[in-house]
Amino acid sequence: MSKKVIVLHDNEKWYAPMREALEAHPDLTVEEWVADEVSVDLSTPPPHTVFCNRTSSGAHVHGHAHSPDQAEVILAWAEAHDRPVVNPKISVQVGCSKALQCVLAKKYGVPVPKTICSVNPTPEQIRAAFGEDSAFVVKPDRGGSGKDVNKFESAALFSQAYRQAGDSGPAGFLGTSPSGLYIVQEFLPHTTGIYRAEFVDGRLLYVFHVQVSDSHGFNLCPCELQPSDYNIITDFQHPILQTFQNFLEGTGIHNSGFEFIFDRAGAPQVIDINTFSAYNREAEQRAGVQGGHHAIAEAIRKRAQII
Repeated sequence: MSKKVIVLHDNEKWYAPMREALEAHPDLTVEEWVADEVSVDLSTPPPHTVFCNRTSSGAHVHGHAHSPDQAEVILAWAEAHDRPVVNPKISVQVGCSKALQCVLAKKYGVPVPKTICSVNPTPEQIRAAFGEDSAFVVKPDRGGSGKDVNKFESAALFSQAYRQAGDSGPAGFLGTSPSGLYIVQEFLPHTTGIYRAEFVDGRLLYVFHVQVSDSHGFNLCPCELQPSDYNIITDFQHPILQTFQNFLEGTGIHNSGFEFIFDRAGAPQVIDINTFSAYNREAEQRAGVQGGHHAIAEAIRKRAQII
């Protein structure tokens, strides 16, 4: 008997390989909901089906600015009626707020750089947090594909840009933040590259390494790199992985990618937590590891069997 599945998403390009992975399971009947293009009757129970969240925090970059908002409501509706959900409502909230990521990271022992959060980061706030001569990075609280991430070498340079922006406010020189919030983090050089640990259904799939340097800038999204840029490490071992496991178990998030670097002292520091991963199938195939999309499809099928 075929089992129905509803998958929420907001990007056809990124969803296509997920569709292909689900088609490998003919016992599943999949209904696709572009989150901000559907309406739901909240006065009635949701369908007796598995819900899977594949919406992204960067939906606003791809023309679906309110997709996460609607997805959050739909997932809350499903969870309130005890429907099985892969990547529940909390995954939308965490994925769409770097500030919330930092709060929860601290709770579960995940190391993150020093961070402040502000609607209007001012030179005074910057100096109080980071001093006069330390470099720092300003990011929109809700990010997307590395958009509008700005590095400043000192509080003085930030102050100069702040004054020049005048009445236009932070958006005038930092770019628009969809949530209205910005986070400011101490800058940590990533000359040894960026690592990302991919978890699906609470288990580690693999860790990959991308050798980038500061010269690449910050508008760099791993999913937009070439397969040859990826080095999937199948035997990566480090205590940091247990903190990621603690984070997932504590929050109830199933699928997530943890981006981290090693600082000058050799200690890992997490610079982003992504509850949506696009995955790179060519790199996965080259490394001989299970693909992320297929792992998610299996997680969906497992839940569908018990409905």
